[in-house]
Parts: sequence; C-alpha cells; structure tokens
Amino acid sequence: MTRLGGLRPSNGQPAFGEVSVRRAGAPKAEWSPEQAIALLQQGYSVPHVATRTGYDERWLAAQQRSDD
Repeated sequence: MTRLGGLRPSNGQPAFGEVSVRRAGAPKAEWSPEQAIALLQQGYSVPHVATRTGYDERWLAAQQRSDD
C-alpha cells in the first residue's frame, strides 16, 4: 500500500481540501510600482509598503537597494 493510500479517508470524502492559488506579489489594483517605490523613498519600511500595496517584499527590497 502506498503512503498516500494510507492517508485516504474511508468515508468517501476527498483526502485533501479545496486548493487555493496565491500569487506572490499580486499588487492591489490601485497601486502602481512607482507609487510603491515612492513610499519607500519617503521612509516607510519594506514590510509596511508590502502590506499596503500588495507588492512582494523581496521585490520592494530590491527596488530600495537599486535606488541607493
């Protein structure tokens, strides 16, 4: 018996729940990349700007480093 087969429930329900697809760095519609970078230049932290704008923290951090 395979390991996955051992995890299947016997009540006829699927073994796994609904799959949700997420995209890292899916920005919120009202924020342009230029506006997000402007917030960084005003002194806001990378995590704060990422939360407000929806841009990925790694992308924002890279933009901040390239401006220096």
